[in-house]
Amino acid sequence: EAFDEQRLALLRQTPTVENIFEFIKALYDCAQFSPECCIICLVYINRLIAFTGLPLHPTNWRPLILCSLLVAQKVWDDRYLSNADFAFIYPFFVTDEINKLEQKFLELIQYNVTVKSALYAKYYFELRALFKDNEAEFPLTPLDKQQAMELELRSGELQKQEKSRAERLSLTQQAGSQKKANFVLN
Repeated sequence: EAFDEQRLALLRQTPTVENIFEFIKALYDCAQFSPECCIICLVYINRLIAFTGLPLHPTNWRPLILCSLLVAQKVWDDRYLSNADFAFIYPFFVTDEINKLEQKFLELIQYNVTVKSALYAKYYFELRALFKDNEAEFPLTPLDKQQAMELELRSGELQKQEKSRAERLSLTQQAGSQKKANFVLN
């Protein structure tokens, strides 16, 4: 019980830059996603905040980064991890919970996973400017024209897929509700 209280206290502490770095680095090392996913992740987190006004809190920053990286990896990487893999890497959540977190995250960003090359470049150069004194710590290079086109294409395709999946899920839920209503009325 004392361990659980200590763990809860840690989860409620405001994270330091070092805490956030360590969390992302641990995910990066385990999931082996491309470094570009970090930039796409940041785009999605900022999009979430802009669309919802939801601030990052000590209790929500880890799940939000996890979901954002999960979606970013699906957009950018040729071979990406499944949600079950992320549940294994971050066992705080089981696969079903990660599926629900991902779905809610996508709803909150209104399924807008498209990342235009100009937006990616903006984030890239802003982040790179933070490392101007030590560029060796910033391993990314700008996207070339082919990569930029691929990013826009892939993110647009995933956006269409996720919107379609959400619509099918909504229709299925509506049909289930209708059957229940008819059963109660009869």
